[in-house]
Amino acid sequence: MVEGWISLGKCGNGYEHDAALAYRALTCDNPEYFWLPSNYLISSRGRGSSREALIAFSYDDGRNKCEYLVNKNERDMMRERLNGVVTSYAAKAQEIVNSFERELYIHDRLCESITYNESGGKHIYSAYGALVEGVAVCEGYARAMQLICDEVGIPCIIVYGSGHMWNLINPGDSWYNLDVTWDDGDDVLHTYFNVTDTDMSADHKPAPTYADSGIDASKSDECYNFFSYDCQSNLLNFFEYTGAIIEEDMSLAVKTIAKAAMDGKKYSRLKIMDSELLNEFTTDHNIPISRLQDKLYRKYGGSAPSMNAVSTTGKCVTLYWE
Repeated sequence: MVEGWISLGKCGNGYEHDAALAYRALTCDNPEYFWLPSNYLISSRGRGSSREALIAFSYDDGRNKCEYLVNKNERDMMRERLNGVVTSYAAKAQEIVNSFERELYIHDRLCESITYNESGGKHIYSAYGALVEGVAVCEGYARAMQLICDEVGIPCIIVYGSGHMWNLINPGDSWYNLDVTWDDGDDVLHTYFNVTDTDMSADHKPAPTYADSGIDASKSDECYNFFSYDCQSNLLNFFEYTGAIIEEDMSLAVKTIAKAAMDGKKYSRLKIMDSELLNEFTTDHNIPISRLQDKLYRKYGGSAPSMNAVSTTGKCVTLYWE
């Protein structure tokens, strides 16, 4: 937390560009540095071979100003609080051997502990705001997920998108898309838990990688990502892993709905696997719901739940009953 100008060493042309890339990489990889500002000043002094690049994160000359989000004393106290919460998450997560269940625990606890609020204060974009204050926007959710995963050894990075941010995660077998923010509703959702690029593309648009963007990092406000992993596996997708799916013969769906009802729930969320079924749900969901209801009555008789409402998000459907 140095005050004033910091020397970056000797430089040639393009130092602003290099500094911008380096700072973006630093903040992308280190969500624990919650006190770093989003804006900074860059300059140089000297000429020729003696030219030196300078950067400042805390500076005010009356015309130009930037500042750390907190002072040193505040940072130290806040960092201690943040470390305490991270340790709590990590201690429980590391007790869970199964990689799917470990990720699910972190995801669900974050959804239960954080409230989305765009007016929640200056820390809503950070892991501190999400984990300690319990208030964040999408960036805070994504950075919190990344920080916990870093602590327990799960590869996880943030993804910049069009007006949104989420994660890419590799819990063991492959890379997946994970959006904790959009899974945080009145109930904990799993619509965006370990999703393929194809399914994610229905309502998420990631920014291009820097290599493909063609932008000047020092002069553009455009978003970009450093990495873009290919997410095509469904092995650890929440619905497919747990069997909460609607396949062609609907047998698994019947079991899932019946179990949810017997457990006292009033709804069940499933993923539509068959393309024809998906088209039916999209055009007139009453037709497949009627078939599904008939199968429930045939198998469970009067104990079968009577579905009275449905909502769909992409390939995911939520069925409600009385």
